[in-house]
Amino acid sequence: MTFYIEDKEYCFDNDTLNDLYLSEGKEGTVYKYKNLAIKIYHEHSKKDRLDENTCELLKNINTKRILLPRKLVYNKDKKFIGYTTDYHQKYSLDNLKRMKIKSLKEELQLIKKDIELLSKNNITIDDLYIDNIILSDGLYFIDPGSFWISKNNRYLSYDNKNKMNNFIINNIFTKAGDIPKKKYQILNRRLNYDEFVDEALPNSKDSTHSYLKKLVL
Repeated sequence: MTFYIEDKEYCFDNDTLNDLYLSEGKEGTVYKYKNLAIKIYHEHSKKDRLDENTCELLKNINTKRILLPRKLVYNKDKKFIGYTTDYHQKYSLDNLKRMKIKSLKEELQLIKKDIELLSKNNITIDDLYIDNIILSDGLYFIDPGSFWISKNNRYLSYDNKNKMNNFIINNIFTKAGDIPKKKYQILNRRLNYDEFVDEALPNSKDSTHSYLKKLVL
């Protein structure tokens, strides 16, 4: 397989590609090469994937925890076929339970800054999934295929923060606290956030698991 990352050529035989293989989804296949995750689109996946113009915009937005395209990938005919993101080693999300609530608060503050930066650049967040979260040296969102340009939404910043708030409480917090879905409303009410959920968390050295469990007792 031969492709180009920006203007640099890469050639890999099938055995090498198998060694570099990370994962595969409906949009494409992801390979790890050095410190890069390289996503190559399937030829038939055109409906929901990022187009070249959107990737060009996203690659210039310097987010810390939401991993955006950094370089674009082309085939030998100069056709856009994918992009690279930074690679981070993935650890089990069960480790969230042992993370100090203070540390989780700091991670969410970085995610909030990313949300604000994306909103300023007219980027809409959509289709957040727990499978697109990785825990490494921080808490990262991977696979940016669900971000879109939205220039006419005056409430974009609010909408983006609200979507992220709901996702964090309904997925990350319930996962870290072993909280049943039926107690989600209790958790949501006890946190009582205004602008973003990080503001509701204390600078505590308690584990995330024990703190969230106390909230729904």
